[in-house]
Amino acid sequence: MAASQFVPKSELVNQLRHIMNAGKTGYLSIVTDTSRAALLRFQQGKLVQSNVRSKNVSDAIQVINQCRQVKFTYADAPVDGHSDIMPMDTFLQLILLEDDSQVPSSKEETAETEIAYSEARVLKDMAANYLGPIADFIVEEALANNENMLQAVQSITKSIPDPNQAGQFKSEVLAILRDI
Repeated sequence: MAASQFVPKSELVNQLRHIMNAGKTGYLSIVTDTSRAALLRFQQGKLVQSNVRSKNVSDAIQVINQCRQVKFTYADAPVDGHSDIMPMDTFLQLILLEDDSQVPSSKEETAETEIAYSEARVLKDMAANYLGPIADFIVEEALANNENMLQAVQSITKSIPDPNQAGQFKSEVLAILRDI
């Protein structure tokens, strides 16, 4: 799809789902209403490269999360030897983290959740830096009361009283999640 005008971010999400489900190989160029750009490379439906200001996928997630509307184009490309840098379901969940009503539900998400729960100790340690000794309780409660790790992270973030520290915590967690 080539969007000549800005469109709602939901259309980008639909394009990402199409790339994943159709096993597409190519480049997705994105320009946001906040005057930022990202270039994502996919191979057989998997995210294999991300270029924003750095090659860090968490930067691409941040750029997408900070906008409401986007322009984007997709171009097919030949398959090469890249391996995926983040599972597509995780990428979709992270760009939808701000809007919990759009978080996708799938078998892949269930498997992802199981992986994320095995990382609960890391999450508790990270939360302890912002919440102190009560972090273990808050993290356990968030994990027990939410359907997936991303919703749990959102819940924990809301428990951090200082908005700047909450943002820092969320950024740190996104950086860790990209390595899953």
